[in-house]
Amino acid sequence: MNNNNDIKKSFLAMWKQYASAGVEYAQKLLMNQASICLWEDFYTQYDPKMYDREYNILSNSYYPYQRTTMGTKLFFEGGIIVNSSNMFGYKNKGRNKNGELISNSEIVDWVWSQGLHGEIQTLPTPADTLTKFINSETFWNEIDRYASSKIR
Repeated sequence: MNNNNDIKKSFLAMWKQYASAGVEYAQKLLMNQASICLWEDFYTQYDPKMYDREYNILSNSYYPYQRTTMGTKLFFEGGIIVNSSNMFGYKNKGRNKNGELISNSEIVDWVWSQGLHGEIQTLPTPADTLTKFINSETFWNEIDRYASSKIR
């Protein structure tokens, strides 16, 4: 029996458990934080309410993803994707500056990246707040603590 191979296999198994648990927990933290960012940085920050809210952005503009690559290198990746692919069509769409109907992807960009709700801009934007959270030591420490607890 080759001790080096046993150690390598054991370390690889431990790394897979750690990485998989870390990605899973990061997704959970980011999904929760995305909801908080949208609610606190966007929905509650403008008044008067100009129209009936459908909460399409809050419920459908982001979703979790995970990718694992197994080849010559083992690679784990995950988080959330922000786009309009899961959104339903709005009942009353406005028109953009070119007179065209506003697309859901334009709305997602305006809200997430620019903090725009019609003519009202709220700062920080949801994207700014989420980026600050991702860059925080707390975020990475929580992932490390959770992933470390899952190693058997």
